[in-house]
Amino acid sequence: MPTIKWSFARRIARKITASLRLEVGVLRQPEFEERDTIHERRLHRKLRQRRTQANVPGRKGIALGSNRSNQQLINKMQREAEVTAGTRSSRPVRLKGTRYIVSERYRFVYLAVPKVASTSILNSLLPFFDFDLAAESLESLRKGMPVRGVHEYFNRSSYTINRAAFLAGIDDQYNRYFKFTFVRNPWDRLLSCYMSKVVRSGAGMPMGKYGNVTLRRNMSFQEFAEAVCLIPDEEANAHFRSQHIFVCGGGSRKDILADYVGRFENLEEDFEIITKRIGINAQLPHAADTSSTRGSRSYREFYDEKLARMVGERYREDIEIFGYSF
Repeated sequence: MPTIKWSFARRIARKITASLRLEVGVLRQPEFEERDTIHERRLHRKLRQRRTQANVPGRKGIALGSNRSNQQLINKMQREAEVTAGTRSSRPVRLKGTRYIVSERYRFVYLAVPKVASTSILNSLLPFFDFDLAAESLESLRKGMPVRGVHEYFNRSSYTINRAAFLAGIDDQYNRYFKFTFVRNPWDRLLSCYMSKVVRSGAGMPMGKYGNVTLRRNMSFQEFAEAVCLIPDEEANAHFRSQHIFVCGGGSRKDILADYVGRFENLEEDFEIITKRIGINAQLPHAADTSSTRGSRSYREFYDEKLARMVGERYREDIEIFGYSF
């Protein structure tokens, strides 16, 4: 009997498994998700090989993330390997703005999600990292006020890694690190994005073309929300990209990568639980909030039934994974 090649046998097994899972309704769009998972694995293997080669005696290289003086080389390696999860395009798409903050000293990873109190959280964590802060920043810290440019401090440091580097080390380097994140009601988060980035012209989200859709400063919230519903995650700005992209792994299962998922709606209490777990005494500063722009109005007042349904479909996976409702 001729020998069947292992790769061919695996393909047959995958098709049989896919057919069985499809019958019970647990498999969705396998052709896209399988392709993304395979691509992520290749990138993870590449990063691990580079890290292993760096530690071979007598061989030139670096230990990934171990020496801040090597940051330029680290950044180059990470940029080469950066990838998305869950995209449906035929080739990998780079998702800018996906950041993971790593503390080797306190052994934690913060999976930062834009428009989910990330500015306040980074401000609270700032004193526990080795930064050469400007006098103005030190004074803000002393007064318990948010530090201007806190995102730039982290972005330019070795404490920030991208998705590919994080996934490459999640099974070994970061396996025993405490990984936490925060999520937010998608309807409320989208309104917050509009208020801070469109109404108040906040930094970090340029106007203009996003695929076939154009965002502009003077658009109404309904126009903005309808436009966002037409922009897929691989073309979206990080401030309105789906939250599961930052928090979950690729493939059909969408496993949550964090050990603790805090909620924006319970920010202070959940953050206190996190700080006790990682052993720091940190307080959230009173960073700027979009509630001052919309007053005391609930996010629900900005939606009619049709718009709420559209946004719900746009962020369907976030709603299902994190258990939100309108």
